[in-house]
Amino acid sequence: MRPVRRDRKAKQTVNVSCRIGKAEYDLLFKDSNNKGLSLNSLINNVLKRYLAWEKSADEIGFIPLSKMAIKKIFDSMDEKTINEIAREVGQTIPRELTFLIFNKLDFASIMSMIEIYSTRFGALRHEINGTKHDLTLHHGLNKKFSQYLAAVLEAMAEDLDLKLIVKNADKTILCVEIDEFTSIYNGEPSQN
Repeated sequence: MRPVRRDRKAKQTVNVSCRIGKAEYDLLFKDSNNKGLSLNSLINNVLKRYLAWEKSADEIGFIPLSKMAIKKIFDSMDEKTINEIAREVGQTIPRELTFLIFNKLDFASIMSMIEIYSTRFGALRHEINGTKHDLTLHHGLNKKFSQYLAAVLEAMAEDLDLKLIVKNADKTILCVEIDEFTSIYNGEPSQN
């Protein structure tokens, strides 16, 4: 996965000393060894995930559900209900989540939010071809969930004036293409 193009400042680090419980340290140390990471890398990953997702997810009201529960919920829903829910979610949550995480709404922050949000459901591949961003999300749930995510992204694209094409929405994978724009979104739709 290639990252979204954005201005990168020199990466600065700070040494931090803090106290954690022995049991938590032992669990973190064991997990870092199992993953082949240094303890420092694992702790940085945990902090990044908290800052990029958990902190904002709590504010918006996300709750954790198992894939089994999500699959059963979507299996029981009809297409009209799925589209109604997706439209409402797509017109509010992406904008709110992007502002909460990044405190701005430009193309780079929107794409980063989509990446963060999508990886909550499975593996994401993001390829950039010129101004086209191809996203492939392997969620492994069902076709109705792919339809839901596609409808969420379509409503988001309409709300944020993005050009988005759903290329595939099957029982395990959703593939979309989003055209990059260069203007900064400042509360009014871009004129692309």
